[in-house]
Amino acid sequence: MRRLALLGTVLLAACGGSTALPPYAPPAVAPNAGVAVDRLDGAASCRVSADGRVWYTVPAGAFAPLDVAQSACSGVLSAQTEPVPAWARPSGPTKAVFAAVSLVGSPGDGPVQPLAAVAHAAGVPLTYLVDRPWSGADAATYDAEHALGDDVQVSPDLVAPARAAWSWFSPSVAVLGAGRERDVAGTLAAGVGAFWGIAWNSDGVDGTADRGTPWGIYCADPASYKRPAPGGSCALAGVEWTARDLTMAYLSDREDAYSTDPDDLRLRAGLMPAAAAGYVRGIVDAYAAAGATTPLLVVAQEEASEFAAQAAADAPIESALYAQAKLDGMTVTTLARAVALLRAPAAEARVVAFPALPASGRYGPATIDAHDTHVGLTFRAGETMPSRVFAFDRATTSRYDVPVPQLAASEMPSLVGVTAAAGVLTLRFQAPVATRFGVAFWSDPATMRWTSPNVVPAGRAGAVAFFDLAAGTSTVTLGCGACTSTTFAYST
Repeated sequence: MRRLALLGTVLLAACGGSTALPPYAPPAVAPNAGVAVDRLDGAASCRVSADGRVWYTVPAGAFAPLDVAQSACSGVLSAQTEPVPAWARPSGPTKAVFAAVSLVGSPGDGPVQPLAAVAHAAGVPLTYLVDRPWSGADAATYDAEHALGDDVQVSPDLVAPARAAWSWFSPSVAVLGAGRERDVAGTLAAGVGAFWGIAWNSDGVDGTADRGTPWGIYCADPASYKRPAPGGSCALAGVEWTARDLTMAYLSDREDAYSTDPDDLRLRAGLMPAAAAGYVRGIVDAYAAAGATTPLLVVAQEEASEFAAQAAADAPIESALYAQAKLDGMTVTTLARAVALLRAPAAEARVVAFPALPASGRYGPATIDAHDTHVGLTFRAGETMPSRVFAFDRATTSRYDVPVPQLAASEMPSLVGVTAAAGVLTLRFQAPVATRFGVAFWSDPATMRWTSPNVVPAGRAGAVAFFDLAAGTSTVTLGCGACTSTTFAYST
């Protein structure tokens, strides 16, 4: 874990603390340097490993970045380019659902029509998220937009006025944004079974610390809303504020910069509109590809007032975002309908692989994020063991400014042995404490041919196995047709 910590320090230092993030030039590295590499020159074969126990073969030339601590190569490994892996591009139907939303205090404060015009031109319905009382003129505006296919959802205290204002209003998702405590009790009392406003991976932006809470949509525990419901029920669904670049939000510690919000991309990540438009297309592609195996919700939020003030700069970004969602075959719908479609699968274990996108201006490995009802995990490309573990069973209460508990470094299990024979992979662990845990494999699940039900695929990028570890020594066995050795083909 120390090697990961050192690399993380380099990446975070490169990001700095300014509003617009400066570009970062990846250094060339030698084999066995313990950093992310993405190119092999002058070799016919190469095996690499992050831990010396699970190995991957990588092709000559460029490949998606991965962490390497040991190698057996006839050529030279280096960090030169940032190719987007094929697994981050959709190649068939996707189960991903796309919902465009806009946080609106009042249309009089910031007109909704400029953003609505862009969405409607793309054939995308908008969901207006309202958390303040509205005037009669505002009510008429929402009526007109609803006639064009849009929807309105409100905070719990506004459900009754909304019912009185619009005959078509159906409360489905409560508006419980960042920067304050979420009114879960009020949401349920109002008869609403979902809430919007989780800021994934945040730890201080707008005073909110939602780090550890799942991304997209998840079945929330009504007694502790930042964790999944322990029993797998879905009386309350939690919904993310806006979709993030999961890899860069984690590696840079700047989830506010690397998102589907056009203003964030321009003002915080420092991207010009054309670059930002290309970047959001890559984000949507990655979610669509991950959605081949996992039903996902992609929320795209933009405040109406901010868009109206910067429409010339933001419109190309928003248009690219909407167009790519449709091009990739995502189900494009209102937030209420999206929650209805995804509530049942949101109770299942979910695994998402996300690449390092060149437009972000950063260098780093891809990541996999995974969670079931007991644990949340983040993995760096090539790593079998997670770089962080969120212990949902310890999160018995939730506050908007307190992140989900993580396993301390002293509590992290160690992988002490891996063997493979006759289609069975055997892993041995030493764990300081009993814990729910998981490991990642960065090889195409179709090639691995997993037979264990606790292994969940991440599109074509890899898979994660979930299991319980007792304190002390534990052995975990996993079935897969390709497990005749501990060397696998790295998914590219």
